[in-house]
Amino acid sequence: MQGENASAATSEKKRQWTADELCRYCKGRGEQVCSFCEGTGLFVFDDSNMVEQAHECPNCLGDGTVKCPACIGLGLADINGILRDGE
Repeated sequence: MQGENASAATSEKKRQWTADELCRYCKGRGEQVCSFCEGTGLFVFDDSNMVEQAHECPNCLGDGTVKCPACIGLGLADINGILRDGE
C-alpha cells in the first residue's frame, strides 16, 4: 500500500506553462515589486522637525512585494473561470 502511494506521488508531474500562458505583468511570478516603497519594505517620511523616519510599508507590510493585481497572484495570463468549481 505504501509503495502505491509513493509511485503515485512520483508519477504526478507539475504542469509547465508556456510563455504565452504566463501573466505579462509579473512574468508568471504572481507578485510585483511594491510601487509604494519600491521594494524596500520601508516607508520613509520627514516629520515636522525635518527628521527622516522609516516605518514598515503599509502597502506591502514590509515584504517589498505585493500580489500581482492583473493575475491575482496566480501568475497566469488568462484567469477567467480558473477559480470556478466547474459549473
